Amino acid sequence: MSATQQARSTASRAANSKPLEYLARGGFIVYGVIHLLFAWLALQIALGDSKGESDQSGWGSATTLAAGTCAVPSAAKMRRTCAR
Repeated sequence: MSATQQARSTASRAANSKPLEYLARGGFIVYGVIHLLFAWLALQIALGDSKGESDQSGWGSATTLAAGTCAVPSAAKMRRTCAR
């Protein structure tokens, strides 16, 4: 049996494999759920939360997360602010 024939035989067995089919179907379901979660998150961000207060300073959460570091919006400001 040549390598080509062996590869075809293995591919044919894999194509007819029930466990592989179920694994692929499960993967498609998870893929769809992840897309639904991202869509929900995008809608939450787009519509906003009218109850909460938001930061209007233009810096956002970058300064909160990077407390003590040079988190500035532009490269020019970064050079001036972070130059030591």
